[in-house]
Amino acid sequence: MNKLTLVIGILFSVFMLSCDKEDDITTSEVQLLSFGPTGVMLGENIQFIGNNLNKVMSIEMNGASIPNSAFLTQTSTLIVLKVPMTAQEGHVTLKTADKEIVSKTVLSFNVTTAITSFSAEVKPGENLTITGSQLNWVSEVFFNNELSVTEFVSKAPGELVVKVPLEAKTGKLSLVYGGTEAGVVESETELVLTLPTFTSFGPNPIDRKDKLTIKGKNLDIVKGVLLKGLTEPVTVFDSHTATEIVLTIPKEASKGKIDLVTFSDILVSSAEGLVFLGDLPDLDALAYSFYDDNFAGTWQNWGWGSEVDPVSEAKSRMGSKSMKLAFNASWGALKFANGTVAAANYKNLVFSIFGDAGTEGKVFKLSVSDSKQIDVVVKEGEWKEFVIPLASFTGLTDIKTIVFQEAGWTGTVYFDHVGLR
Repeated sequence: MNKLTLVIGILFSVFMLSCDKEDDITTSEVQLLSFGPTGVMLGENIQFIGNNLNKVMSIEMNGASIPNSAFLTQTSTLIVLKVPMTAQEGHVTLKTADKEIVSKTVLSFNVTTAITSFSAEVKPGENLTITGSQLNWVSEVFFNNELSVTEFVSKAPGELVVKVPLEAKTGKLSLVYGGTEAGVVESETELVLTLPTFTSFGPNPIDRKDKLTIKGKNLDIVKGVLLKGLTEPVTVFDSHTATEIVLTIPKEASKGKIDLVTFSDILVSSAEGLVFLGDLPDLDALAYSFYDDNFAGTWQNWGWGSEVDPVSEAKSRMGSKSMKLAFNASWGALKFANGTVAAANYKNLVFSIFGDAGTEGKVFKLSVSDSKQIDVVVKEGEWKEFVIPLASFTGLTDIKTIVFQEAGWTGTVYFDHVGLR
């Protein structure tokens, strides 16, 4: 035997001896090598493979503790047990008399969350109880696929309690759950969110210097009160409870229905309108209407050179809406078209115009069915009714178009109660 062979033999013997000594050391310790199968379901059997597992006194899972008396199998290399229904995703801890062995990886399960029931209606801001199965795996709840909640009042396998956000809207619930096969379960029915209701309001008619008192139910979920003539709701109240709101009326407010604005931006309208002392009296009824809260019949606006809101609730002379037109000095026009009415049955063309800031004295050129134009002068800051005799339009038989053309100026005006008498 040469020297090289002898040296290799000696080194190999030393290496094997050291391995034997290492094995002697490790085999006396509890070792967790693996667990599975992957995707095991709650209530099914799971295996833990390792060394010296006969020393394990209990296994701790997230949400469950299993003593060795509940093990189905326990040997030095294998433990088999039934996964408790309360178990959740997390690390596993094997406990012995003097040591704890924590898994390096997270144990998860294949779960399917299901919804059994929930209250048909709930008030925003209050708790909603959802019953079902494996609800403790839910990480997020969506209301109407818009607003979500990730913090819960309580969570258990059969029951989930969540506080409904004030901003939530009526719609289906969607529950996001985890596990090895994470998913989303949607309710079959909608959750109805309670809305505020009017009982009364007053005084009506009201003096602008008086306080407006609104009485009703669930008024504590009202974030604002929108009055006609305002672009933003009143959000600062003199007092505010679940049954009563008292507020100061802004000077810009005008007559019309009152809207309660919820935290979810839903508007609840009063059945009756608010009327102010000293407001203009109602106008006489129209015998024939081109526009009154909206276009009548087949009539439309075929005009140009303006931004138009045909059902603006910002102002109204009669009813609750008017037609808002913002002109840009391009000789734009409001043009009533797509209809025909015989002029012989009527005496006057009537309409009301309100001029916003900067429109005092501005002129519209009015023509009916391509007749000679008549000047119509706007009054700024107030409604003005115009009564134009049809006889002013020479040779008029059928009314097919009515054109109000601005004479090269910029400004916003409102038209209402346009028709014939």
